[in-house]
Amino acid sequence: MKVPVSVVLATRNEEKNIEECLQSVEWAEQVIVIDGSSEDDTVSIAKRYTSDVFVEPASSCEEQRLKGLERVSCDWFFLLDADERVSDELRKQIEDVVLKGGSFSAYHFMRRNYLDVSRPVHFGHPDFQLRLFKKVDLLELPEKIHRSPKVRGEIGKLNGELVHFFFESISHYIHKINFYTELEADYCLKDPEFKLSFIRLFIKPWARFFQNYFLKKAFLDGYWGLVFSFGSMYYEMLVNLRILLGKKSKNTVIARK
Repeated sequence: MKVPVSVVLATRNEEKNIEECLQSVEWAEQVIVIDGSSEDDTVSIAKRYTSDVFVEPASSCEEQRLKGLERVSCDWFFLLDADERVSDELRKQIEDVVLKGGSFSAYHFMRRNYLDVSRPVHFGHPDFQLRLFKKVDLLELPEKIHRSPKVRGEIGKLNGELVHFFFESISHYIHKINFYTELEADYCLKDPEFKLSFIRLFIKPWARFFQNYFLKKAFLDGYWGLVFSFGSMYYEMLVNLRILLGKKSKNTVIARK
């Protein structure tokens, strides 16, 4: 019996990940794939597992999720990324919540980062993700990255883990940093209330490194932990640099006028 929950999955060029991801949610009654005009076999692979595959112009994961939400048919829905897998323990807990109604409006749970199938890492852990929602209680699903959804009511916790294969290759890792820092900087530049503070420019990048390397114990991952911790620091610095360059470009255009 299928579990009456809708899975919303945003994709773009995920042919290496999409099949195993979809196999981990075959128990769901509805699986919706919103693809951002992939240039590989993502769409054809996805169609083997669900008929709810929709190709849209390339956009952010958050914008794709919003489009997927419009097609949700179940009372509960679950947000998933292509590089993630639902563990058996998490599946059982989701099934229990959905079938019994659940006493909360939404649920969060732990996402564990893996370098490969047998190698979990400390980097980025703990990483709680708010992904399971009662549709009627959802107030806002943000279109900006790194923003939390808003719900009516209280949020519960599940003990199962979401498996996250966050690293594919060096080039893919750098591409993700470039893609998401450009998106975040663009959102900041469009926000009239946003200001680049001293703390954001000079403190936050180092704080991100300290948080990941020491507080979240990425040093236990050896050289990889050092690389990824510096990567999180570089991410913050690159966002700030893009904002500074964007402001400079904007001011130059205004001055020329």
